[in-house]
Amino acid sequence: MNYQNKILNLLTICRKAGKLILGFDAVKEAVLAGKAESVLVTRDISPKTLKEAKYYCSKRNIQIIKLNCDMDIFVGAFKNKKKIAIMAVNDKGFINRIVELSLEDTENP
Repeated sequence: MNYQNKILNLLTICRKAGKLILGFDAVKEAVLAGKAESVLVTRDISPKTLKEAKYYCSKRNIQIIKLNCDMDIFVGAFKNKKKIAIMAVNDKGFINRIVELSLEDTENP
């Protein structure tokens, strides 16, 4: 199974567990409220959105993890009509596994 499928499967489980927050406004609110462990962004996020995300995450010292995925893969998986470029996860266990998968991906391109 490739990296994108593993990330997609993990985030689907994370969403079903109620630990995934989708979309910029919801993520911003979670970050400012201290309810986000980390923020995930896709590799094709717009520079403006990324800049804003970095600003809000820096206020709360929250890590941003750049996924090696495009936003298109999340549309069908999350049954969302809009493309998703930014997400927040509020569970340390899920974040640890996402980091592991990201490291595996960079070690085995």
